Amino acid sequence: MGSNVPTGLPVGNNVPAVLPVINNVPAAIVQGPAVVTQSVSSIAITNSMFSALSNDTKFSPLSLAKDNWPKWKQKLLQVLGMSDLDDYIFGTINQPDTAIDPTSARNWSKNHVKTVSFLSMHVEDSELPYLTGVADASVAWNKLLARHEKQGPITQVRLIQEALSISYSDDVSSWPATTDRLRELCSRIYSQLVPDEDVMFLVTMLNALEQKADHIRSEMTSYFLSNPTATSAVLANRINQEVIYKAKAESSSEIALTAQHKRPKSTKICSNCKRSGHLANTCFQKGGTMEGKKDEVLAAKAKSCHDYFLFLALSL
Repeated sequence: MGSNVPTGLPVGNNVPAVLPVINNVPAAIVQGPAVVTQSVSSIAITNSMFSALSNDTKFSPLSLAKDNWPKWKQKLLQVLGMSDLDDYIFGTINQPDTAIDPTSARNWSKNHVKTVSFLSMHVEDSELPYLTGVADASVAWNKLLARHEKQGPITQVRLIQEALSISYSDDVSSWPATTDRLRELCSRIYSQLVPDEDVMFLVTMLNALEQKADHIRSEMTSYFLSNPTATSAVLANRINQEVIYKAKAESSSEIALTAQHKRPKSTKICSNCKRSGHLANTCFQKGGTMEGKKDEVLAAKAKSCHDYFLFLALSL
């Protein structure tokens, strides 16, 4: 006797009374794992979540200027995890089908909005443009992630320089805070991606420029901040340009100095004072034609200069 049950389907008591249909095909014969509709409930943001942040003296609103992303990120994930809102940060909760479960779909959307609002309440105003108008918590989180991590080699260079400049002080009570700062810096350094040879080359060149050519160091730091994909080759070329410029400047100075030294000495010999450089008719020494007239000559020159500059001023 023939059977109307399709080949490969469970028979007997295992056959469901009504087979769910997906894209006009019975679910039982759809290839791959079974489709599961996940029910989503509304999640409340509790007072304890706010207290966990406000009672932490080391926590402060997110700010690029404060460079506090590692601590802020760690604390926010801990607090959001208290209510399972961290799942929305990582985008692990699939959006329910409004046609199948409208209540779950509405709760899903509201949970996203709540999470974004909670983030917005714990950032500085400078960070709000990255969250305003965003309804998906994972999108908002990734925007902050992109802003505070992987900013380019110069940020990594700066962080490495800062880390290497820190020392434990004579005050032993400050050592734990120093350790915390070093830990944060190292976290920031490696969040920019692992330092490679090019980054370390940048670090060493910028450090080497600090004492004798800090203007180049400042100039190139600004350049790298505006051009995060630039490599150490740009800085190396800039240093080479400075070498060429300095060499030309020194060469020009030497040529001018040599020309000055080679200027022929005057052949004039004063018959009155026997000195070179003038004759008796311009000699101010005793017996010279200009004896006693030095002050008059200087006054005349001063007046001439004054008249000249007055003429220039009136001509402007």
